[in-house]
Amino acid sequence: MSRTTITVLIADDQEVAREGYRRILETQANLTIVGTATNGLDAVHLAQSQCPDVAILDIRMPQLNGIEAARRIRAICPQVGVVLLSFYDHPSYVRNFLKEGAVGKAFLLKQTIGRIDELVRAIKAVADGQMMLDPTIVDDLMHDAPLASLADLTTQEMRVLELMAKGYANAGIAEALVVQERTIENYVSNIFAKLHLKNKGQQARVQAVLLFLEATGRLRRSDELPQNDE
Repeated sequence: MSRTTITVLIADDQEVAREGYRRILETQANLTIVGTATNGLDAVHLAQSQCPDVAILDIRMPQLNGIEAARRIRAICPQVGVVLLSFYDHPSYVRNFLKEGAVGKAFLLKQTIGRIDELVRAIKAVADGQMMLDPTIVDDLMHDAPLASLADLTTQEMRVLELMAKGYANAGIAEALVVQERTIENYVSNIFAKLHLKNKGQQARVQAVLLFLEATGRLRRSDELPQNDE
């Protein structure tokens, strides 16, 4: 880690979980808890006042769910890393969470977080702009293209894919690369075809982004992260 202290916001409507995370994380060196919230809307308000380095959000909360809270928090403080915690690994949750970009995001299943150091590693990963997913989620999202490779992509297709990973829609990519949107649509179709992605919608877009992040070392599975930083 390049930074000396990571400030953290915790939002969970279950007091046992919320306070448990807070008490344990407060014992960790280089982590500072700047606030806790019982619902998604309060989490957004806290982020607005504190602008933490990382927000830990439960996916199911009153008033505002974790995915929408994450979107609003990022709109206020774009550099905030987000750790989304859930008991559910439904692909639609993950796709919605990642559709506006994968940088600095982690999606972990509560039932598979066996030790607090896994959560700590996720916090450090998203604070560094990395993406981290529970291994079962990675397997579910990538099973349709297990042998896919980026080797066949052209330089321009790689640039398009990188912008996709940053959350750009086709129109935004076209503007960034100074080409017509139709041209980008063709690039995206070629990328999906070369990566053997059967689904051509949002699921394929997420799978393509995951492959790019994995190939460039920016995707971490929770079971592949080192046990410490030494």
